[in-house]
Amino acid sequence: MKKNQTTRILSLIGALGGAIAFFCLFAAAFTEEVINVRGNLFNIMFPGTNSGYEIVIPLVVAMSVLCLAFLSSLVAAFLNEKAKRILSIVNAVLYVAVAVSFLFTTDFYLLANPGVYLQETGNTSIGAGPICVAVFSFLAAACSLAIPFLRLPDQNPSGKSIRKN
Repeated sequence: MKKNQTTRILSLIGALGGAIAFFCLFAAAFTEEVINVRGNLFNIMFPGTNSGYEIVIPLVVAMSVLCLAFLSSLVAAFLNEKAKRILSIVNAVLYVAVAVSFLFTTDFYLLANPGVYLQETGNTSIGAGPICVAVFSFLAAACSLAIPFLRLPDQNPSGKSIRKN
């Protein structure tokens, strides 16, 4: 397989990881032991106007960055090799930032809503939603980071073909 096709496939797999991470925002935000706050990550980020809870701005920013990284992964699949390398490194950084941000869901939620006590025992843990978003964002970052360092067997370190015709 040619390098251009391989990097295009890796870009599209990274975009697929970003899309799956976005759909994981519909999963539960906290574990089942949390009594007074229920719902998925969208309910946590954007509570209703009558709920009394505040918008969690760091998670909204992380969701926006996730959408940006997804779109730029799609665009990177169809660029030339030099632009694809640069954009892939940027995408990897964006996906890692998203993953780390969603791992701090409970901290961000408690900072935005200081009067909320999430659990009677004091042990609050994140649910399936933030964990899946982080996992698929890390996978998309790995695919994006593989693109600049990809060398096929028929190439030397300078990138020139060593195949003899």
